[in-house]
Amino acid sequence: MRKLAILSTDHLEDFFVYDELLVPYFNERGWSVETISWHSQSEKWDRFDYVIVRSTWDYQQHPKAFMKCLDQIIL
Repeated sequence: MRKLAILSTDHLEDFFVYDELLVPYFNERGWSVETISWHSQSEKWDRFDYVIVRSTWDYQQHPKAFMKCLDQIIL
C-alpha cells in the first residue's frame, strides 16, 4: 500500500480543516493517509511515498524551523 502524509500543524481542534476530506478518496485508491504536524521532530519522512503540504498555518511564525522540516522531507 502506498503511503501519503498530509503536512499540517498543531492545535487545529477549533478549526474545520478541509484536508480530512481528501482521505477517503485516497483510501479508495489504495493509499494509506496520515495527517502529521510539521512541528513533529521525530517523524521518519522516508516512510511516505509523498507528502502534501496543506494546513501549515503557523509556518510564518517559525520560518527557519519550517524550512528545516521541508529539508528533512526532501532528503
